[in-house]
Amino acid sequence: MGLNKSPRLAQHASAPEPSLLSVIIPALNEEENIRTSVGSALQGRSGEQQVEVVVADGSSSDQTAAVAKRAGAQVITASRGRGTQMNAGWRASHGQTLLFLHADSQLPMDYAALLHGALYSQPVRHGRQPALWGCFETIQIDSPGWQMHLLHAAVSLRTRILHQPYGDQAIFVRANTFSALGGYKEVPLMEDVDLVRRLRRLGPPAIIRQPIVTSARRWQRLGFVRTTLLNQLILVAWRLGVKEERLSAWYRSAGSKQSKRM
Repeated sequence: MGLNKSPRLAQHASAPEPSLLSVIIPALNEEENIRTSVGSALQGRSGEQQVEVVVADGSSSDQTAAVAKRAGAQVITASRGRGTQMNAGWRASHGQTLLFLHADSQLPMDYAALLHGALYSQPVRHGRQPALWGCFETIQIDSPGWQMHLLHAAVSLRTRILHQPYGDQAIFVRANTFSALGGYKEVPLMEDVDLVRRLRRLGPPAIIRQPIVTSARRWQRLGFVRTTLLNQLILVAWRLGVKEERLSAWYRSAGSKQSKRM
């Protein structure tokens, strides 16, 4: 695509340091989690670093929107679909830097300062451009067990060695870079992997060496082994060209079959 040669993107790397960070949270029926995720984002405000939180609600049937507003977020309504909702949140935001946070996840206490340092305060060496995007190194599941420790280590290795984070690692990016790429692909599944593939063409991520705390519910629903195998199967199929709509149907089918067994 040649995106790394775009003069627009080259200009973004030398832009003045931003004062506003936009945390965008797509949500659907997350009334039990949204207060915590919004709160973790807002506690990053300090000094010159300002934070806004935009919750893109997919017409939840519970109190997600009301709880998010009370927690201090701006709430917008968007068509359902994580990519679609995150794009809607981006269009409603005002920050020079964007961070995309899952509604069942929490940011570490000093995340905003760490993000600022990773994107805007690192020295440029050997002619390399400053980082345009980044992520947190790994995830920390809010459930005990050796499987979750194994997952923590595996995600860390994938991120540091392959530069392949997933959406649950709170991907952050300069807003102008995200705009130049056209945002997320609005598909039922794999929107995060698609975005990271495009971002990697511009350069490696800035990696914050702290975990994102996230819910164990995905692994609890199908079990650790089945969830891991299903995720890898879907990833391989996507890379082989299987359409996202079919992959989404596979994922839903696996979840519904497990629910019937319980």
